[in-house]
Amino acid sequence: MYDSWFPTTYIYNGYRKVDMLKRLASERHFIKVKSLFNVNTKEEMRALFENYKVSFRGYSSSFESIPNICYHIKPEDIRTYA
Repeated sequence: MYDSWFPTTYIYNGYRKVDMLKRLASERHFIKVKSLFNVNTKEEMRALFENYKVSFRGYSSSFESIPNICYHIKPEDIRTYA
């Protein structure tokens, strides 16, 4: 098992943004899903996203790399509205 961001179905998604991640801008959604990321505050979540850096990651037979998690939502946009 990997201990980092590796969405196994990314090859079927193209470069569409993951809705669950986009919705982290909402305070209500953040509160619902923060436990999935093992964080309690938006600052912890922001730090988690900002500190995740990978140059290339993906299946060896795929033409596309996995988009960085910050592609889906900028860390500064997490929990910005109620």
